[in-house]
Amino acid sequence: MFKRFKKILFSVSSMTVVGITAAYMLLGFLVLPALVKWQLEKQIADRGHTLQVSAVRFNPLELRFEVDQLELQDGAGKPMFSFAELVVDLQWRSIIDGVWTLADARLHAPALSFELAKDGRHNFSDLVSRFAGTEPSEPSTGGLASVLVERLLVSQGRIDYADQALESPLVTRVTALNVDMRALSTLREQLTSYRVSMRTEAGESIDVHGQLGLDPLLAKGELVLDKLQLSTVARALSRQLALQ
Repeated sequence: MFKRFKKILFSVSSMTVVGITAAYMLLGFLVLPALVKWQLEKQIADRGHTLQVSAVRFNPLELRFEVDQLELQDGAGKPMFSFAELVVDLQWRSIIDGVWTLADARLHAPALSFELAKDGRHNFSDLVSRFAGTEPSEPSTGGLASVLVERLLVSQGRIDYADQALESPLVTRVTALNVDMRALSTLREQLTSYRVSMRTEAGESIDVHGQLGLDPLLAKGELVLDKLQLSTVARALSRQLALQ
């Protein structure tokens, strides 16, 4: 009995399965995270910006992808975008269903700095143009890719906004940005339940909740504003609307 088991264990087919499994584990746990981190930082550096990533991890058994402490800076070292943690859980059923299904996607403490200059360009213009200039654009031949995110969470976000194009520059900060979406899907006629809330340094708060559809595009729900300062809104929209 032992000899038969030993023969099966060390057969060519068994050793092949073991080798493939070991290679898959090695690529998933070690090679893929290092490759992703290297390419992310290299591609941004090649375009005159800086991207620093503390750690990238991938669990090939659970299909769980994690990124810790990412920070994007412009050529002068000014912060543009960062986050503390990104976690994405891909489900195995995506292979069978033909739909990219994420059980969970979480982004913790994202921080965006957006600056609009007097000439109408913003601080992301150079980076976007450099990516667009090196990659030929091809017309889309189909609709949206089939994607389903069972839950999307953004927690403790922050947005720093500066508009230097106004006669009197507008500088404001949005804090406590939180987004919660359930069943976010690009599938046709599928609705997503969502809630978005945020506050500003001036004590204003915005809460939006309802349903959202991507194919076709539609949104319905309720918007709640508290302590909103209309003078700030009027300044921000002065180029689009004549408000006084």
